Amino acid sequence: MYDVGIGENKNLPDYNYNTDAKIYYNNNNYNDQNKKIIGKLILNDGQPCYNINEKLWRKFSDKEVVEEHLKCDLDIFGNYNDDRYKWKGSITYLQIYKDNLLENNYNLICNDINDDQYVSLYTREFLV
Repeated sequence: MYDVGIGENKNLPDYNYNTDAKIYYNNNNYNDQNKKIIGKLILNDGQPCYNINEKLWRKFSDKEVVEEHLKCDLDIFGNYNDDRYKWKGSITYLQIYKDNLLENNYNLICNDINDDQYVSLYTREFLV
């Protein structure tokens, strides 16, 4: 895969769009001369941290396994976020949970999530 993104349909001619998942990706006729292979995809609540073990994520329920973590801890020369990742669109936490939880579990937390709270997709290319 050479490129991927999430969010609303951007009507890009070289891409397929899945309306249910709100994801777009390149297809076989992707003609960019400078094709780069994606090395990593991250869903994150902001630009990814330098420490690959740190994920920026909100917690909406005590029953969630993941802990809320919204600030990077590792400082590299005054920077906490890894700018080698490119933003590839956003989707609401509500949509992520709706698409990935059973209905009963989703109903337990959906009232605690505002529809203006977004999580973003970031990509990073393989190092060459």
